[in-house]
Formats: sequence, structure tokens, C-alpha cells
Amino acid sequence: MSVINERRHRRSENIGLALQYMLDSVRHAYDLDQIAIAGNNGLLVAGAGSRRSNDVLAAYAPMLHAAGNSRSRAAICESMISDLPSVNHAALGVEHVNADGDDLYVCSLERKRGGNAGLHRATAAISRILSANAA
Repeated sequence: MSVINERRHRRSENIGLALQYMLDSVRHAYDLDQIAIAGNNGLLVAGAGSRRSNDVLAAYAPMLHAAGNSRSRAAICESMISDLPSVNHAALGVEHVNADGDDLYVCSLERKRGGNAGLHRATAAISRILSANAA
């Protein structure tokens, strides 16, 4: 008989609540200031941290992803400063998730620069949550 180590403490059949629980968990585990999921239109789908800051991250996430690591990304970060003074180009991460044909963007703002492990973890979890709910 094997023992399964359950890492998730909160679960929900509600997709929005499941995403919220996961984002809260990732935010705390990886010491993120903010983490948000945005639709292709830049609207907030779910987030952990300040609602206002997550709205800003969501609004810019598609543009940040399209810019990659170019100078235009730095310019986008500069334009975010009026709405999000704590933004730092080096601490800002964004990844794309294709959710059953829909484009989603996961954007995180780290408290201290430590890589994008939390962002990668959230992206994988979003794919898992959405595919489980599609089945």
C-alpha cells in the first residue's frame, strides 16, 4: 500500500476558486509580490496579491509577452511605473498558456530576484486545472 503525499490543502470543483487557491499557494511558496492570470484582452482572470496591482499586471501581460526580453519590454515597464511603482524589469515575469485554444498570460512580480520558478509552477498548474475541468 502506498501513501500519497497530498501537496494541495484546499481544493475546489469551481474553476475560478481552484485557480485562486493555486495562485495564493504559489505566491506564498515562492515569495511573490503579485501573480495574475490575464486573458488575451488584458483583463484579469484571477490573481493573488493586491487587486489593483493584479489589474495592472493583467493589462500589460499580453504586451510584455509579445515584447519578449527586448528594449520595448523595458519601455513597457517604464510606462507601468505610474500605476505600479514597485515594478522592476528584472523581477517581472510573464508566460503564455494555451487553454483549449484561448490565450492566457501568467504574470508575476517577485519581491526579490530569484528566477521564475513560481511562474513556471503556476503555469503548469493552470494547464492541469483547466484540462481537468475540460474533461
